[in-house]
Amino acid sequence: MEWNASALGKPIPASYITKVKNGTVLVDILNKAAEDNKQGPFNKYDSTYHGGLGYSITAMNGIKQDPATNTYWKIFDEQTGKLTPCGVSSYVPVDNSVTIFRFTQILANSSATGYCKLTNSSGQVLKILCQ
Repeated sequence: MEWNASALGKPIPASYITKVKNGTVLVDILNKAAEDNKQGPFNKYDSTYHGGLGYSITAMNGIKQDPATNTYWKIFDEQTGKLTPCGVSSYVPVDNSVTIFRFTQILANSSATGYCKLTNSSGQVLKILCQ
């Protein structure tokens, strides 16, 4: 995982690399990063729960989203450079991929290489591929 907040004049923290089981959603990877490095930037995030849509990141390392300026934390896939199709609760990065947390005003089309892991009302896991 990497992130980009250089526009705010704060240094960009070091990347975080970890191994997780296939099918792990991004929020669980983020929580693992926080657990592994209690002083690191991934330990200092806030999120908002949006019902069935899951969580969205609202702040990282003290940098909060600002609806007044339309700046938000967005999640990008490094391989495609595109915005992920879903948030941290549903997005599953592919093996050996890099996920970037970017504080931005830019909205991009979704073309990430991972997939969204969603459940229906009966608890069945649905998989939405990103191609």
